[in-house]
Amino acid sequence: MLVIASVCTNVSARQFDPVTVTNIAGEKVTLPLRTPCIVTFYWENCHWCHKAMDCIRDTEREVREYLGEEMPIIDICWHSPNYFIACYDSEDEKQRIIQRFIDNRWETSKLYFIGGCKALFNYLAQYDLHEVPVIMSIGSDSNIRQTIVGYKPNLDEKLYDIIFNIAAAF
Repeated sequence: MLVIASVCTNVSARQFDPVTVTNIAGEKVTLPLRTPCIVTFYWENCHWCHKAMDCIRDTEREVREYLGEEMPIIDICWHSPNYFIACYDSEDEKQRIIQRFIDNRWETSKLYFIGGCKALFNYLAQYDLHEVPVIMSIGSDSNIRQTIVGYKPNLDEKLYDIIFNIAAAF
């Protein structure tokens, strides 16, 4: 599984399993291990999360356009139907995300949720990530195998660099 995230806080690390998610009906779904997908945080008052969402653009089609079809990582990342997992902190936030999919006529069957952004932040905190996007490779035991973090000041450049860097890891 590949994860793209924007992390904008640091807290104590705790165990968290990113494989179990819920669909829009609230039913638990366990995605097969190594399923490529996008995970994003979206906090109402978080400037960096908003900026990351603007970069990632929410959909497979827009991500492809943003990153460019010529990049080899695309074939690895974007062939899964389970391509968008959203973290949220309130039911209102969850409903806004669902409504965005409906308004844009995107397939809600491709939308999954992990309730509680803090749980995911806790899990990622050991990597000391702050206000940068990151891609992680999740192993078959749900542990993070590899983390590549952007380093340039512009968020767009960070995301672009990360994609190029991780392509070499496969």
